[in-house]
Amino acid sequence: MLRRVRRGGLVRDPQRRQRRVARGLAPDPLAIVVSRRLTLTPDLPLLADPHSRVVVLTASDASSGGVHGIGN
Repeated sequence: MLRRVRRGGLVRDPQRRQRRVARGLAPDPLAIVVSRRLTLTPDLPLLADPHSRVVVLTASDASSGGVHGIGN
């Protein structure tokens, strides 16, 4: 599904982003991606968006390919 949805941040409407910030939240919610094989490419808009906070969960032994986070 992530590969089919070719867009970046989860909240695209500027007014909705402002309402989130006014409530003390980050402009975009934390995105959780569950990947069975960890075949994610860094050019996916959600992963390439510098403002997106993304957690990738996997049971794969594959390399993270330069993705940074806990344990890297």
